[in-house]
Amino acid sequence: MGVASDERGLANSLSTPNLSNMSIGTHGAGAEVHRQLIIVRKGSDNQCIFANSDKLRLGEPVKLNLIGDDSRGVNKLHSDERLTGVTGPWRYIVSCVGPKEDSVFVIWEDFNFLRLLNTDLVADVKDWDARAGNAVNFVGGIPSEGTKTKKYGGGRDWIVNEDGTIALRHSPQFVLGIGDDLGYLTLP
Repeated sequence: MGVASDERGLANSLSTPNLSNMSIGTHGAGAEVHRQLIIVRKGSDNQCIFANSDKLRLGEPVKLNLIGDDSRGVNKLHSDERLTGVTGPWRYIVSCVGPKEDSVFVIWEDFNFLRLLNTDLVADVKDWDARAGNAVNFVGGIPSEGTKTKKYGGGRDWIVNEDGTIALRHSPQFVLGIGDDLGYLTLP
């Protein structure tokens, strides 16, 4: 598989987070329920509507907190960048929806990419496959290996809508949403 094919997204292994370094248990101190960040059809009950989307549309960095749910936002499932070599060399952090105090800061860079602030990682739809339920994670290339973080034309291109949703630019019927319950996690 060549680099061009590799840049369509991450390997199947990233669709379901590797939970081997995390403990899953019953709800207790230090444990919060996390749900997978996915794309859903616009208008779905599971679509995310974000606070401060007006500032994000202006290119300002914002914390990705949800409107209508004072307790949740987009989080990193793990704090460290990890590497995958399955579809080419990529750096990644698995995203999830969890407690708002752990929400990430992003900027809508070049009015196209949702970049994690202070990183070279952007929101990426797995395999650039625009279908409801597909995972969204933060991904970055390794330029020395021929992979690019900012790759136009597919699963890294986003539109910040006036209604607070964030849609895939080339498939605007799909927006960021909340997926399956990942359980109660205690992060390492």
